[in-house]
Amino acid sequence: MNSLKNEDLHALKNAGVLSSLDVHFARFMERLNEKRSPELVLAAALVSSLTGRGHICLDLSMPREILLGDGGKELELEVDCPGAKDWREALEAASVVGSPGHRCPLILDSSDRLYLYRYWDYENRLARGILERMAKASSPSGHGGHDLPALLHGLFPSEKDNAEPHWQKIAAFTAATRRFCVISGGPGTGKTTTVARILFLLATLAYPRRMRVALAAPTGKAAARLEESVEDALKQLTWEKDARESMPRKATTLHRLLGSQLRSPYFRHHGGNVLPLDLVVIDEASMVDMPLMSKLVQALPSGARIILLGDKDQLASVEAGAVLGDLCDSGEVLSHSWSFMREMEDFCGAVFARKSEPRPEGKMDGKGRRKPKDGIIQLKRSYRFHPERGIARLSQAVRDRQGKGAMAILHAADHGDVKWFDPLGGPLGFEAHLKNMVEDGYGQYFKEVRKLLRGTPSKGKDALGPLFQSMGRFRILCALREGPWGIKSLNERVEGLLRGWGWVDASRDWYAGKPVIIRRNDYQLELFNGDMGICLPDVWADNELRVFFPSSNGRYRAHHLLRLPEHETVYAMTVHMSQGSEFDHVFLILPDRDAPVLTRELIYTGITRARETVMICAKEEVFLRSVSRETRRLSGLADALWKEHS
Repeated sequence: MNSLKNEDLHALKNAGVLSSLDVHFARFMERLNEKRSPELVLAAALVSSLTGRGHICLDLSMPREILLGDGGKELELEVDCPGAKDWREALEAASVVGSPGHRCPLILDSSDRLYLYRYWDYENRLARGILERMAKASSPSGHGGHDLPALLHGLFPSEKDNAEPHWQKIAAFTAATRRFCVISGGPGTGKTTTVARILFLLATLAYPRRMRVALAAPTGKAAARLEESVEDALKQLTWEKDARESMPRKATTLHRLLGSQLRSPYFRHHGGNVLPLDLVVIDEASMVDMPLMSKLVQALPSGARIILLGDKDQLASVEAGAVLGDLCDSGEVLSHSWSFMREMEDFCGAVFARKSEPRPEGKMDGKGRRKPKDGIIQLKRSYRFHPERGIARLSQAVRDRQGKGAMAILHAADHGDVKWFDPLGGPLGFEAHLKNMVEDGYGQYFKEVRKLLRGTPSKGKDALGPLFQSMGRFRILCALREGPWGIKSLNERVEGLLRGWGWVDASRDWYAGKPVIIRRNDYQLELFNGDMGICLPDVWADNELRVFFPSSNGRYRAHHLLRLPEHETVYAMTVHMSQGSEFDHVFLILPDRDAPVLTRELIYTGITRARETVMICAKEEVFLRSVSRETRRLSGLADALWKEHS
């Protein structure tokens, strides 16, 4: 490798590959090493950059264009990334690089993955915690005399119109017999309905002992939806009074569950002060980054069960890691063990086709990973969308990276629930389409606002409930924050239309009906990232404008405008921020040119936010390229979980 010059690092910085922090960190590592090493400088700068881009580690064998990203494609540097073998030898000679288990700033494992120490520690502790729970499977017959098959059949009756195994029943069986369970599924597959019945099942199996259970999600918005969905599902079940009293009545955010501390990355609960829980259920697990998931697992007693709910095909977390994708092996289908399949047949009535003779348990597949994934269950049947509906077919085509198939569905005249619009073509321009969508989407909402203002607004559920429901029927989703196709521009354009129609007060920034979304947690005010509120006059404050947010008791809390944490207007929101939400109608807008953020997962997530209709505004070549691009997060978690351990 040629000598790495300061100007080379600055060229990478100017191209957007490195930040100032990455450059300073790399030079700091070289000073600590007390020996010049261009290989160390480049590796340290890249591993710092990659963690900022959502990765956990640097893979020394990755091609240059992946390591440097789009910003490095046009760079013509004399210094290139060395080969993995030479790079490894140079790093092993550095005093600041150690092997797993050593206390060094950088950790290099046997698979040529280089970590910042804290990220290696997060991954290692998370993998150990999951593997320990996977090893603690209980006997299906050891449930204190309870008839487990009868309980499962009562909770999950046979589906005569479905030839597939009853995967909801199998998920409940898995949760009852294992300490760690992942239930993944697309929209409408009944994840929260299934987990509500699992709570009933586990409470029955534990009776008369009362289970200590926590329901949690990464955002306040997702926690509220989990709480509401589980409560609705539990109402359909016949409970013993004592068992009902042991069930959780409220969901919370992960940060609040762990005990967030002001201006500190540490939580009140950790390995030395564990949560007093028997079971924790985490919804929207795809949004949980690796450091947070690792801290959660460390803060739980070794005997506590963990159930993760989520859609493995959705966007990964904004922060580093893609835990749900690693757990589900990024969507690869790996079979369950033969012994587990026999248990599913005996206890759940499932029937599996045997195409070959059973392999010995623990047999490795071609990638060196253990085949059985007995704690990972994929729900396959959608109860919301008929398989021939446009949204169902379109989301499946995008999920399977069938871009041309997705375009054929969008152009077909027989799917009224999915529509396509090229912003640069057709009889109507973008502004005309936007005007029509806003008028149709938010017209009823502002009728509700005017109706409320004519009466006496109160904080009761009956008064504000319909208004919040109306606000949740339509949303503009964008891929970007900045630029003409970003949410900032779209929110300004929407407000311009509303003022032009006389729907809002044109003379004020704040007006009755303005919707906002919180972007930073404030534990003192109990407002969390993703919480949505509506600005209205408060009759208890001389009709001064306040922002009302729903609370867990069915009422609404009013907050002064000046006390709100970081927030923004939310007629339009990013697809990332929309995770955990659903809307009747979605207007998905992509930029007019390709960008790294445009991926299959982003398109899939945007489409599946819609319950009834979705309109996609994009150029065809941008849409096709987006569907063909997958999010890839570098980490060693999948190998740590699925490789054979000695």
